[in-house]
Amino acid sequence: AAPPHTRSFVFVDALDEVTTLLEDTGHQIEPWQLLRNTNVIGETGHSDYGAVFREFVDRIGSDLSNRATVLITGDARSNYRPPGSAAFAELARACRSVFWLNPEPRDQWGQHDSDVEAYLPHCAAAFEVRTLEQLEAAIERIL
Repeated sequence: AAPPHTRSFVFVDALDEVTTLLEDTGHQIEPWQLLRNTNVIGETGHSDYGAVFREFVDRIGSDLSNRATVLITGDARSNYRPPGSAAFAELARACRSVFWLNPEPRDQWGQHDSDVEAYLPHCAAAFEVRTLEQLEAAIERIL
């Protein structure tokens, strides 16, 4: 079997792969460098999960298989834009599982411009991850 391969992407209202950038820096990169050295800012610079999920499926979907696991880290706030539920469902069907790590308190999920509830049915699990302890617990459950 082929060894596991990890690819990394970042987004705001556009998507960019950062696998090589992370490898070239030994994964020692500051968040501002990701913004400066990528094309993640699209037309507005405000998060647009629906557009990003559609772009991800269009660009990367054919690379996914039942061996792939997708981890998404974000608050699912799409600034009242369409959530892209169909694209997200398509992404989830194309891989083994999707896990969501959300930095917002769980009691704020689904409020105001949060579209997380549109994505949850397609996730194997979703976790509130605001602390290292929560991150550790999420990783243990994922593994």
